[in-house]
Amino acid sequence: MWGIGIVFMIFHLSEANFWLLDYFRSDYIRDLTVQWKSYGSFVGSWNMLVYGTAIYLMTKIKDDINLARGKTTFFFFFLGLTNLMFGWAHHTYILPTLPWVRYVAYGVSMTEWIIFIKIVYSWSKSLSKKDKKENSMAYLYIMASDLWVFLNLTMALLMSIPVLNFFSHGTHITVAHSMGTTIGINTCILFASISFMISKLNKDKLISKWNKYSFIFFNSSLLVFWFTLIGMGIKKMLWEHSENITSYSNLHEESYGLYMVFFISGLSLFLSILIISIQMLQRLIPIVLKRNDN
Repeated sequence: MWGIGIVFMIFHLSEANFWLLDYFRSDYIRDLTVQWKSYGSFVGSWNMLVYGTAIYLMTKIKDDINLARGKTTFFFFFLGLTNLMFGWAHHTYILPTLPWVRYVAYGVSMTEWIIFIKIVYSWSKSLSKKDKKENSMAYLYIMASDLWVFLNLTMALLMSIPVLNFFSHGTHITVAHSMGTTIGINTCILFASISFMISKLNKDKLISKWNKYSFIFFNSSLLVFWFTLIGMGIKKMLWEHSENITSYSNLHEESYGLYMVFFISGLSLFLSILIISIQMLQRLIPIVLKRNDN
């Protein structure tokens, strides 16, 4: 997963610059399609890196290599690869692309997260109390990532319906899906990885109350941030399709309250990530320095 993710990430970052070629720059529809495709697939490439990290982490926590070599995991790998290559097309429903492209994207975009949820759920059910206790913070973050996966999947299913996609695309609802839930998924998995490293290097396996508070602070801030994005998207969607449409500046004035909540929740989200990072570094750096001295 890491290898495929890296290779495709390099390719799609290059693809995002195809507009420099006359063949793409001279045709607006073609250029817009490739731009959406490149960044959609870039996210798919990043997801492969995160999936690989999550499965590696779950394998280490359970100390069972079969988790990473099972049929379900390999099916998930090829499904993730298919999503990377074709799932981007649900972003181009508003463009006059070929119908089969939309149908493939619609089918693929609804499957990937379902398998990931199943893998995490099966893994969590198979863990012993000892495994959960020794890797408590890593376990908490992985389960939180699974919750954000579920919210992402719910949004993806709704946004993949063409008629809903037509109204919601280009609003903050798209941002809530592509950025809001993805922050929860990827950040929780990365924090889980660091927590696992700390638990293995540190003899103290207990979670401090401040770790729990930071965990709750992060997820609650992100939840408010996510709901605010959805609210902003609905506000714009209603404005765009209103019979008595007003000026764009009026839309901003009417959305002032949402913008303030968005700013405050975003600031809280930043602070929570900063606090968690500092807490982890405070525990990780002394351990590493001590091991180097020895």
